[in-house]
Amino acid sequence: MSIVYLKQINKIIQAKANVDASQLYTISQEHLKRESRVELKIKEVLAPSALSHKERYAFTKTLTKTYFNHVSKTTTPAGYVSLRDYVSLKTKEGLIIRSSEIKKLLILKDYMVKNYPTGKSYRLSVVHTEFINYQIIGCKKSKEILKLWKITFLDRLI
Repeated sequence: MSIVYLKQINKIIQAKANVDASQLYTISQEHLKRESRVELKIKEVLAPSALSHKERYAFTKTLTKTYFNHVSKTTTPAGYVSLRDYVSLKTKEGLIIRSSEIKKLLILKDYMVKNYPTGKSYRLSVVHTEFINYQIIGCKKSKEILKLWKITFLDRLI
């Protein structure tokens, strides 16, 4: 079952970092249950990529946490929403803010690098990530990661 999620990680790495990630399939079943081993393997796969050190770290951490959320079948915790849903909630309350502005604040405060949460976000338990499918032009399906942020954290951030 975890091989299915490794395939998703492989597709994401190939799409985002343009690196062959087939080495991920060589991880033993015993090591697939250990977060540190999976994270080290993903770091090793991303080493030759053109990503900066910060981007590689955030990308690795996001992929690892998302993988283990799916393997352990973690449900979405209460009080977490996507940035788009948060903006619509605040619009109903009369506050006009854009998700791009929130994203810039998250990047400025080191909670995100590019489009991926950092270890700081996970340590503070303010983000939850999971794999999703979304449709692209021509009915091709692509794997991506959904990032859900804690509402109280976003309220304090703004």
